[in-house]
Amino acid sequence: MIDSVLRTASGQFLRRTLGLAFDLPSRPIPKQSGPVEPVRQLIPPRVTQTWEVNEFGRRHRRSLLDFRARNPNLGFELLDRASRDDFIETLGDCEISRLYFDSRFATMRADIFRYAYLFENGGYYCDISMNHKGKITEQHSPRASAVIAFERNSALRMAPKAAADLLEYPSHLMAIWLLGFTPRHPILKILLDQIKVESEEFRGRTFSVPKSAIIALTGPAAFTRAVWTYLDEVQDISVEFAGLDFNQCGEVHRGAGFRHIQYPSYASARDEGLFNSP
Repeated sequence: MIDSVLRTASGQFLRRTLGLAFDLPSRPIPKQSGPVEPVRQLIPPRVTQTWEVNEFGRRHRRSLLDFRARNPNLGFELLDRASRDDFIETLGDCEISRLYFDSRFATMRADIFRYAYLFENGGYYCDISMNHKGKITEQHSPRASAVIAFERNSALRMAPKAAADLLEYPSHLMAIWLLGFTPRHPILKILLDQIKVESEEFRGRTFSVPKSAIIALTGPAAFTRAVWTYLDEVQDISVEFAGLDFNQCGEVHRGAGFRHIQYPSYASARDEGLFNSP
C-alpha cells in the first residue's frame, strides 16, 4: 500500500521532500576497503557493488558503512558508472559489450555487469540498495563454488526434476540482489550466453511495463532459468543455497530511496523498448 502511494506523483514529491530533509548532504564512500580478517574459501572474499555515482544520502551512506563493518573478513569495492563502463569496454566480449551499452535502462546494465564481472573475477555482488544483516560468509561453507538465495516470488513454473531435487524452493525465483561465485563459473557462462540469444527476441519491441521484460531477460527470471539449466545437467553440490533472502537476512538499506532523487527508478517506465537500437 505504502509502496503504491509513493509511486504516484504526490508520493514522489513526498519521497523527494523527505529525502532532502533527512539525507542531505550526500557524500561518497571509500571505493575500496578491507578485508581486515581475510577468510579462506573458494569464493574470492570480495563484495562488488555499483551505482551511477559515488554519492549517497546520509542514512544510506551510514548503512553501507555498517554493512562493511559487519563483514571484516571481506573486501569491498564500489564501481561507479564510468568504472563499470571501462570494465565492459575491456572485457573482450563484443556481444555483451553491445548489449550493455545499448541497454536503455541502468538496471539492465547493472544486471549484465554483475554477471560478467563475477564470471571474470568471482566474489560476491550486492545491490547498492540492499543490506545483509549478518556475516555473508556464514551463509555457505568454505567449499561452496556458488551461494544463491531464493526470492519469495513464484517462478510460475517448476524447475526440471533433476534440478528440483536439489532445491528447497523449486518453484521460486532466485535472488540476484546478492550472489557469490568462483571465477568462470558455468552458471554465469550459461546465463551470459542465454542473454545474448534471447535479447534478439526483445529488440525492436515496446513493452507496456518494461520492468517485467527486464526481469525476464536479465533479471531474476533469467538467472533462475540459467541455474535450473545447469543443475538439470550437473547435480553440483558445491552450488549452495541460502533459503529465502539469505535466510531472512536481506533488507533494504535505510535511506536507499534517496538514490531515486538522483536517478528515477525504472519501475515507473511505461511503453518503452529495452534497447536504444532496433
